[in-house]
Amino acid sequence: MAYSSITMNASSTLDGRALAQVGAVTFNGSSGSLPLPEVLIFTSITRNANNSVLVLNTQPNTLVTLQFSSSLSPPSWTTFATNTPVTSPWTFTNDSASGSVTQRFYRAFIPTAN
Repeated sequence: MAYSSITMNASSTLDGRALAQVGAVTFNGSSGSLPLPEVLIFTSITRNANNSVLVLNTQPNTLVTLQFSSSLSPPSWTTFATNTPVTSPWTFTNDSASGSVTQRFYRAFIPTAN
């Protein structure tokens, strides 16, 4: 971590992140990797007739996809949010929840690039 800037030359390798507060990060290295994101954990889910409120512990600034299902069958999952929360815990309100559904299941995951 640096205040102004970080420059990594051609022989550099990076395991983690290089962060600069006000300047640029320049990486001309030969290899690098990011650490795996933290596990997503629902800390609470509350539901009323109009919506569901989900609270999720997640690593800030990591893309998260939320899905719901009225059953646990694989084809029945519906994506209702894809977001990059900047805080943890992250609170999301699902306004598509319906009081007429007797069971509702939620899952959260970090999408991977192909």
